[in-house]
Amino acid sequence: MLQGTAPETTQGANQRTAAAFVSAPDEPDTTGLLSWLAAHGWRIITPAMHYAQPLPDGSIPDDTAPTRNGKLLTIGWQQLAVGSGPLRNSAIVADTGTGAGTGTDERVPSMGAGELSTADVIFVPAVAVDRHGVRLGHGAGWYDRALMHRAADAMLIAVVWPWEITDSLPCDRYDVRMDAVLTSQGVRRFAAL
Repeated sequence: MLQGTAPETTQGANQRTAAAFVSAPDEPDTTGLLSWLAAHGWRIITPAMHYAQPLPDGSIPDDTAPTRNGKLLTIGWQQLAVGSGPLRNSAIVADTGTGAGTGTDERVPSMGAGELSTADVIFVPAVAVDRHGVRLGHGAGWYDRALMHRAADAMLIAVVWPWEITDSLPCDRYDVRMDAVLTSQGVRRFAAL
């Protein structure tokens, strides 16, 4: 799908941007996807999550999402430079904005939530997705809040295992429907509703 819609690009003004994630061990492996994007000249941004504090009045900052244990994570992005070695999940980074680990997975200091507006395509992790594009995340709402900063024409693609596609999921007012789903069996677009 990407090959048909986005020819190879070079660094510069015409470079396409993909927002993606480095998969955790229990998620579909995204290393092939990230490598393909990098090999075809795409700029890749990945989540940059820093632990945050409530504001002095006790309120939660707009660009944060609570975790299940009540901690706050900022919503931001960082550029990923894919090297020759294995990638790993280092989404939770230090407050300095630099990568948490070492190796070939290099990251630049984090950018704000608005950086997502530069993405032409956004690959979103999910626990499940239904046949109408409704996505079930991990429950903290980080992506639901992050997707508010996307460009209106950005393509949203849920990344799941084939067995995580279901007939129907509940949809709340803040849920953002996906345009397509990516599994190990390929890409499937959802019909416009």
